[in-house]
Amino acid sequence: MSTGGITLDLGRLDAGETRQEGTATCAIRDAAGDEERHNVRVSSTLEPLGRRVHVRCHIVGGAESKCHRCLKPFQRQVETRFEFVLQRGGTSPGDEVVVVAETALEFDLTPLVRESLILEEPIRVLCREQCAGLCAQCGQDRNEGSCDCAPPEDPRWDDLRRLSEKMKSR
Repeated sequence: MSTGGITLDLGRLDAGETRQEGTATCAIRDAAGDEERHNVRVSSTLEPLGRRVHVRCHIVGGAESKCHRCLKPFQRQVETRFEFVLQRGGTSPGDEVVVVAETALEFDLTPLVRESLILEEPIRVLCREQCAGLCAQCGQDRNEGSCDCAPPEDPRWDDLRRLSEKMKSR
């Protein structure tokens, strides 16, 4: 889902580079499946090359995320860049060439911005690197204080524990 789409105005390209800006809000799911709202500003540089236009985009903004350790909401910065070539008419010779109609005066950049944000989405989203998270037993936020829960025993050590007890009983 996206709102406030970003449209490139292909009808007002100068002979040299043209700069265009826009804003958008995109909803993207993180690696944990939580929906994040990205509010971004996109600065685009368009350079006409005959029937083609080289487009470079710089995305800057923020995402409303939820920490994967403590589950608290927080704001994080996002920034990425991407580029592609717009071609008027014909067929696309590759992934980085987007074909538009010969007479196109606009191009909706929003899907490419959303894709770029998805590709930059981290696997683990943390409010801070030192986040202690929640206690797995009682749910206490370990950033706010400690709890009296004993750490759970790891069953992978059971055989060694039994062997140790057997050795002690001899």
